[in-house]
Amino acid sequence: MKTLSMFTFLTAGTILVSTFGTIPAQIPLAEAAIPCRNSYRQDFSWRQLNRTGRVLINNQRTSPVQITLIHPDSASRFASWTINPSNRVHLAHNNQTIYVGDDWGIQIGNGCIFYVGEVGIYSSQGYEITLSRQNQISTSGLVSPYSPGQPERINVSDTFYNNAAWCVWHEGVPLFRAGSRELVPPAYFRTQCSIKQRHNQEVLEMLGNASDKYIQAFMERASRNLALERNFEGNLRWVAYHEGLLNPLRGNAQRGNANEIRRIYRARQGHNPDTRYLDATVSDLALIEMCQRL
Repeated sequence: MKTLSMFTFLTAGTILVSTFGTIPAQIPLAEAAIPCRNSYRQDFSWRQLNRTGRVLINNQRTSPVQITLIHPDSASRFASWTINPSNRVHLAHNNQTIYVGDDWGIQIGNGCIFYVGEVGIYSSQGYEITLSRQNQISTSGLVSPYSPGQPERINVSDTFYNNAAWCVWHEGVPLFRAGSRELVPPAYFRTQCSIKQRHNQEVLEMLGNASDKYIQAFMERASRNLALERNFEGNLRWVAYHEGLLNPLRGNAQRGNANEIRRIYRARQGHNPDTRYLDATVSDLALIEMCQRL
């Protein structure tokens, strides 16, 4: 096997591997060694590729195929489409092109769930997923080492998680770098959280004693769960519909202006200390996608 960063390029069977732009190799799933999942689990390691793009479904089969996308932040169904035989279709939602990352889930019919990064051939045009007449599927040749069945790298204590999470949802310390799905460096998070928790000596010691790997593990867990735990999307919808700001939010999402979306949200939630900084729980790209779905 050859490795690149956190991912493994498969070389067994009939898989063709070279670059991310390789022509899709039509291989049986068993030979591809891609795990067949019955449910979606957010796998942070896919975000390390920091790629996004449109999804093109190439249905070479002789019957329609249902495609379902699963959003990584909510771990739930985003939308479904029926792709007719011999059609090549870019997925769109509410008449708008959608952009996804490698960590999104995709389900073919009622079958296995894969990560887009596993089965989508990536290029400057986005991801292309090919369904062949032999009921086979394209493969990117990439498989995350953190597939289901392998142990979690580090278990973060609930005490640490709750105190560090307070820095995010209550104080606005960001989890993600601006403009991407990549997490901020652990040292940056430690510094910013320590500033917010400077009145709490116990938490300061907890942060100071935590290794970078431990803080990284916290951020990975928080990136999967915190927005759901604090119901950020529900509070965003409140701003959109209760405050009458649906059009500005959608407009800024179309323009890719996450900073203005955050400004609008915080201005309207400023009266509530438990909700005003909840946008810090999601990346700029996830925030834009949420506003597109409003």
